[in-house]
Amino acid sequence: MAKRRKASPGLALGAMAAVMLLFACGTAVLAQPETADSEPVPLPTTLPVLTTSAMSAGADGAVTSTEPSVNGSRRLLAGEGARRRLASCTDQVNWCAGWKSSGYCGSQYVYNGQSVKDVVCAKTCGGAPCASSPAGGCTDQYSNCASWKSSGYCASQYTYNGKSVRDVVCAKTCGGAPCGSGGCSDKVSYCGGWKSSGYCAAGYTWNGQSVRDALCTKTCGTCGGSPGPTPGPSGGDPTAAGNLKKSEFRCIFRLNGLGNSDSTIDRHWNHFASAASGLSFSFYNRDEASVFAGNVLHESGGQLDEMVENCNGKDCTGYNRCSWEPATWAQTNYPSYPNYIGRGPMQLSHCFNYRGMTAKLGVNVEANPDVLADGSQSLGWKSAIIFWAEPGGGSYSFNWGSWVGGDRCPVAARQLDIAQVTRRINPERECSKPAGSIGDQMQKQRVAYINQVRTQCFGLPAATSNLYC
Repeated sequence: MAKRRKASPGLALGAMAAVMLLFACGTAVLAQPETADSEPVPLPTTLPVLTTSAMSAGADGAVTSTEPSVNGSRRLLAGEGARRRLASCTDQVNWCAGWKSSGYCGSQYVYNGQSVKDVVCAKTCGGAPCASSPAGGCTDQYSNCASWKSSGYCASQYTYNGKSVRDVVCAKTCGGAPCGSGGCSDKVSYCGGWKSSGYCAAGYTWNGQSVRDALCTKTCGTCGGSPGPTPGPSGGDPTAAGNLKKSEFRCIFRLNGLGNSDSTIDRHWNHFASAASGLSFSFYNRDEASVFAGNVLHESGGQLDEMVENCNGKDCTGYNRCSWEPATWAQTNYPSYPNYIGRGPMQLSHCFNYRGMTAKLGVNVEANPDVLADGSQSLGWKSAIIFWAEPGGGSYSFNWGSWVGGDRCPVAARQLDIAQVTRRINPERECSKPAGSIGDQMQKQRVAYINQVRTQCFGLPAATSNLYC
């Protein structure tokens, strides 16, 4: 069975309460704008990543944010009715932030017959009544601008105390609108997310307009005209394993401030695609793909070239050697027996699993386990796919989860039964643990990762049932 390594920076266990609020609880949207237009073609649907702000109490006791927040992080409130007013730089309903994060600031959306952008949510959407230039000029209003820039907060979706980080608070450091953009600006608020997902490449449109050359000229760096041709592979956004796009793979491994470079992500994409093709593996549907990807984030931490379990203290005694014992003995004596630490995207652990994987891969990973964490080859991704897809069973071969009844991982995942997947992968650490315990937090983090992948990278709704084992 796979075991956990250190948590990634964006979802440390200490921040789980905030993560649960954002991703596990879900949101009931009671009202949505209407549009006569079709959905974007192709679909650049990756919206800004929701971040949790570090909160502190001000001198007056009010809670204030000490880092930027992203538009749309506010929860939508049930029963907040629309209030009609004359067009001004204000919001007439209380759920504008949620609409903006869902892309409803486009000019085609209306609510009760009024433009969302220019009337109902003029302030949040930056509509016509709010068209005056940002105040403050080409200066920084905050001392942390350099740090914020290095953390990615110069993207267009981030605000601080209601003001744009890029164009007001840190205009000088971020090169915002007051600093000589020459009229070059983005026309939609989520260009940063689109760029990180690869939609600045030629060929992507939204509502008939080029993302690169019309909607996101500032973020895509095309203010002086389009750069030279940047064609991608055939179709612009290749797919692997049937239901995972390259742009989605990029999005997954940029979540929560993961420091994977473009070249690292693309290298691992090639390894994943090669592994899936070589094994003739395909996800049955996008639900299965999203659950697989979320589990990879949870198991490995998402740092693509550092996929080795972080092992500390007494649990590490003899932990990085393999003293062969039957799987049944290992299960009975867990976690005190000599063992291998987790390696690779799915954090393969335990001597018996390495022996079984040796037979499947045709490579002696029992003698050389580090090859599963080697980012220069595809063995790690092959092991993750085999771990996911194999039914288990057989003496000294894949016994993880073999004592667990019910569906295997792929079957459970395609039905969005996250609880059953967790039972197969890490039942002894996460299932039926007391509320607030490490195991309980780990399981909630697993669900949070899966729902992040679904809502922020796949454009799917969050899973709301069959979450916990």
